[in-house]
Parts: sequence; C-alpha cells; structure tokens
Amino acid sequence: MNKRKLKIAFLDMAREFLSSLPEKAQRKITYNLLKVEGGEIDKELFKKLEN
Repeated sequence: MNKRKLKIAFLDMAREFLSSLPEKAQRKITYNLLKVEGGEIDKELFKKLEN
C-alpha cells in the first residue's frame, strides 16, 4: 500500500504562479511534488534551489 509521508498544501499565490506556467512545466512540478509526498528522497529534485 502506497501511503503518503506528508501532505503538500499551496498558498493562493503559489497556486496562481503554478497555473501561470506552461502546461508541461505544471505537469513536471506536480509529478515531482507527488513523488515527494510519497516519501521519495531525491536530491536532484531540489538541486536548482541551492544557493
């Protein structure tokens, strides 16, 4: 059984920003967030956020 490790909630501003992105980018971000919600630890997902 695939149980969520955590739940991600969006602020209204974040939801608006995400909806302003191209559909392909929205799908990729959603896919990555679902992986994180499921408990996957992948340093590469957040590599661009460093510094």
